[in-house]
Amino acid sequence: MINQIRSFLLERGIAVRQGPRFLRQQLPEILAKRIDVLSPRMIGIIEDLGGDWQRLDERIERVTEEIEQLAHGSESCRQLMTVPGIGPLIATAMVAAIANGAAFAKGRDFASHP
Repeated sequence: MINQIRSFLLERGIAVRQGPRFLRQQLPEILAKRIDVLSPRMIGIIEDLGGDWQRLDERIERVTEEIEQLAHGSESCRQLMTVPGIGPLIATAMVAAIANGAAFAKGRDFASHP
């Protein structure tokens, strides 16, 4: 969404510094003041894309909160998160992929287990 908005603006000679923060800050002012190069239709398209961007941010926030709750509710995840650099996302992914790690136990006969 960000790249598409930035591309539409750049096609009309409006450059915005990279990074979502700058676009988020500058977009309302651009849409209000740059009617010299932005048609009403283009303003509408960019506003719609901005709304889509906002809804995606909200969905990402909800999913992130859910993952954090799952991680903090799991003893395996809490143990993994004590390792520097491992947060809720990595911990839940690791637990989902390898469960409790029993398959990696020392001395296990892997050849007899598919």
